[in-house]
Amino acid sequence: MEFSAKINHPKLVELYHYWLSKRGDRRMPSRADIEPMELRNLLPYIILMDVLEPGKTYRYRLVGTAVEDAIGISLTGKLLSEVATGRLFDFVSHIFHDVSVLRTICYFESNFGFKEDFSVMYRRLLMPLSTDGSNVDMMLGALIPEWTKAYRYAYFELKEKLNVFEEHSVNKLPLPATA
Repeated sequence: MEFSAKINHPKLVELYHYWLSKRGDRRMPSRADIEPMELRNLLPYIILMDVLEPGKTYRYRLVGTAVEDAIGISLTGKLLSEVATGRLFDFVSHIFHDVSVLRTICYFESNFGFKEDFSVMYRRLLMPLSTDGSNVDMMLGALIPEWTKAYRYAYFELKEKLNVFEEHSVNKLPLPATA
């Protein structure tokens, strides 16, 4: 099955195909290959991460407005360790490790349910970028929030007020050793 068939949102499929087109014959594209104007309709959902220390330290370089609205805090310029703790940190840092160290593409869904009988599904795609074609120094991704009701509360706002359950599913595509 083609990896894009596992991605359950058209905007994320579009970003995946964009990444593939920029990769060309290489294992992965570089940040210099990414043209923001070519991603105009995806910019509110885009996440661009700096890989400061692969497997350990990541900084949010750019985070789209729809993502920051859904999360409820400003992420741009912050380290992952500054904005996530506990199980959320463990889960996200594991994904970041797989993308930056193992050079995989990850599509993952997280469902957060609340006792008020509504939930939010975050559909996310994360892909490696490399200046030298081998070492991952940035990651390009997107997050699409989908609410089950018309409520549009930010995750961090709700997390402190309500009982939360979390479910995660992850699909990974390892990159070939050479293009």
